[in-house]
Amino acid sequence: MALLPDLVKAAAAHVQFETIHPFLDGNGRVGRLLATFRDDERRIGTLGRNPSSLLKVYGVLRRRPVAAINDIAARAAVSFPTAARAVETLVEAGIARELTGGRRNRVFAYDRYLAILNEGTEPL
Repeated sequence: MALLPDLVKAAAAHVQFETIHPFLDGNGRVGRLLATFRDDERRIGTLGRNPSSLLKVYGVLRRRPVAAINDIAARAAVSFPTAARAVETLVEAGIARELTGGRRNRVFAYDRYLAILNEGTEPL
């Protein structure tokens, strides 16, 4: 499968997941979420900065899609400055977004993750 384009790999993984259909509800959302994770991990690998720290911080946002840098640093087991640089890189790449608008105690969100989880939850 190494010669296939990333889009084809993501589509194949999504189809395989949908085929086993493990949940009564939400299979489509989970499938899109898996594709999003794969796409964002690929993008992080192309950013040219410290991929280890970026992937650790990204892993925290995958588990906690809304978090402050202090929490991200502790959960990723990196220093505050390392976490802050990694989060800023993820913001520049369009993967994360700052929510508070402040300079201190900022909170960041993994928007694509939250958008997928919120699909179909809009009030009627």
